[in-house]
Amino acid sequence: MPEPHDVAPILTRDDLLALGWSPRRITAAVRSGDLLRLRRAWYASPAVPLEQRIAIAWGGRVGAVSAARSYGMWTGLDRDIHVSWDPHGNVARPGRRGHYPFVKELDGRTIVPHWRRGRVGERTWRESPLEAIRQTFLSLDRGLAIAMADSGCRLGLVTAPDVRRALRGLPSRVDVPPGAIDGAPDSGLECLVRFRLLESGIPFVHHAKVHGLEVDFLLGSSLVVETDGREFHTGAAFEVDRARDLLLGTAGYLVIRLSYRMVVQDWATCARRILAALERGDHLRPTT
Repeated sequence: MPEPHDVAPILTRDDLLALGWSPRRITAAVRSGDLLRLRRAWYASPAVPLEQRIAIAWGGRVGAVSAARSYGMWTGLDRDIHVSWDPHGNVARPGRRGHYPFVKELDGRTIVPHWRRGRVGERTWRESPLEAIRQTFLSLDRGLAIAMADSGCRLGLVTAPDVRRALRGLPSRVDVPPGAIDGAPDSGLECLVRFRLLESGIPFVHHAKVHGLEVDFLLGSSLVVETDGREFHTGAAFEVDRARDLLLGTAGYLVIRLSYRMVVQDWATCARRILAALERGDHLRPTT
C-alpha cells in the first residue's frame, strides 16, 4: 500500500482513503507521530518542509517563493514562508498557532501573505508555477523574480510567453525587459546579472565564445564578466575558474568576477565599477 510520501508530500483525507488507508489507520498514524494533522482533513509526513506545513496549517496553500522552491526553481537566499489564500478568504489568525505546535518553530522566518488571482476550486497544497511567479513579482525585487521565472523556464515548468501572459495587468513596476526571461542562463545569479546589465543599459554578449571558452558575459571585445554562485565555485570548480582567468588574462582580457553577495546586496557598486572599466576602455583592449 503506498505511503503518503510516495505520492505527494501533503495529502487530504480523501487522498489517503483513495490510497487504501482506513480512518483507523489515519488516526493511529497521527497519534504515533508518523503523520501530522495540519488542519481539518489535511495531513503530511514529519519530513515535509516547515514552510509547507505552516502554509496548510494556516488555512492557505504554499505560494510565491515557497511554492517556487518546492518545484526546484531558483529562489536566492529568501527564507520567508509564503502563504497564499483565496482573495478575501478566511485568513488564519495568530491565535490559532496553539493548535499546531510546529508553527512555533519559525526560527526568525517571517510568514508573508499572498492572494491568488481568482478563486481556485481545486484542492491542492501549492500554487502552480505560473501563479507562484505572478505572486513573487508582486511582492519581491523585480530582478529576483525575473531570475526565479527564468529558472522555471530552464526547468521546463513554464515558458517565457506563459510568464508574459501571467504578468499582464500587473503594475508597470513589474515590466520585464525583452530578453530577460528565456531559460538560457545557467543559474539564477547569472540571470540576475543579465537583467541588471540590461537595466543599466550596458551592452553585452551572453555566453560568448572566447579562446574556446564560453564566458558568462562579454562586453565589447575584451571585458569579461563572470558570476560566482557560492554553491558552484568552491573546491575543484574554484581551480577551474582560476585556470580560465589565467588563460583569458594572458590573452589580454580583463575578467571581473561577481559573487552572489555583490550582485544581490550591492549591485550599485558592481555597476559603477563595470562602467568605470568601460570608460577606461577596458572593453577595447587588444587581445591575442
